[in-house]
Amino acid sequence: MYRLLLFVIIFSSQVPALSQDATVVVPDLNGLSVPQAAALLNATALQIGEQTTLKWSSESGLTANTIAGQSVTAGTQVASGTVVDVTVLRAPNMELIYDDNDITLVNLSEQTMDFRSLSFADVNNTARFPASRLTSELRGQLCAQVWSVWRNGPKGLSECRFVQDWLIADNREFHFWTAVNGIQEFAVLENDMEIMRCPAAQVGTETNPLRCQLYYGSAGNGNDVTDFLYFEYTPAAIAIINISDDRWMLTTANTIYSSDPAHAGLGAAFRFGDPQLLSEDFRHSPGNPERLAPGQCIVLTSTPGETAAAFLQPCQIIAARDLNPDAAFWLADFEVDSRSGGRRLNCPAALADRPTVCIVAR
Repeated sequence: MYRLLLFVIIFSSQVPALSQDATVVVPDLNGLSVPQAAALLNATALQIGEQTTLKWSSESGLTANTIAGQSVTAGTQVASGTVVDVTVLRAPNMELIYDDNDITLVNLSEQTMDFRSLSFADVNNTARFPASRLTSELRGQLCAQVWSVWRNGPKGLSECRFVQDWLIADNREFHFWTAVNGIQEFAVLENDMEIMRCPAAQVGTETNPLRCQLYYGSAGNGNDVTDFLYFEYTPAAIAIINISDDRWMLTTANTIYSSDPAHAGLGAAFRFGDPQLLSEDFRHSPGNPERLAPGQCIVLTSTPGETAAAFLQPCQIIAARDLNPDAAFWLADFEVDSRSGGRRLNCPAALADRPTVCIVAR
């Protein structure tokens, strides 16, 4: 548990409290990315809800990975805080290529995919094969491979630059993609929810492998997530700001390390959008502090009564907290761990006379 010593303040001019009696007009979300839609809804005191995925095609008339429908018609007056579900046209970002001996997972995107939310299952039994057993992350345009038979190395495919990770699954119940257990199809699961079924490989399919394309959106979200974090700060306040046009910025994926014990009131290591840091008595405007939409930010201040720093990048503050000065880690140099190369990147201490900007690879 992180120790926060002073009271919470709300930036009343930028973090409006929701009134259940107020009504607002639902905006038109068609053609927007999901992060863009979330930003627009939040600015209107509404919330983004569930996403239903439809396969994109050029005949749709819309760009891939954009919204093609919403649960509440644009122009409708609703109570503030209403949740609006959306239908999203998704281009596949993963392909499974397989025969009765092996299955290859191909990352079709340019970005690294986090596999900790991905798993597979033989639909006739409860055995699950977590993709994280194969690899926790699969880099863009690369492959990962599972074999049901013994072999000295992976096989190459023209669909990817090279096979990043591979293994032999010696347990027959983990041969989820083959008809060896009498199955006709297998399931692809994301966060334990089925997102796709693919036909099982029959014996003798080595010369004519099967293919199954899908969109996998968790923990990396393909092209939906920024590959950087943007911090802006003065001695009085620090903000993490999503300066992108159409992507989420994740605030809990990277750890921040305080380098000065005198300013370690949040602990030596923490994450900016961590619910424990924000605590149960924390209030915020519509939005998700763990996943900022374009133009949104979280602000922490070190001076009681401060409203906001004069940031170079204007933003909608969806979360704010006033800290004791001994928790103002940005008054000294601090580090942010980067998943790019597994290094810690340094951000310099705040300057007294002008804002400091620190951008680090996520």
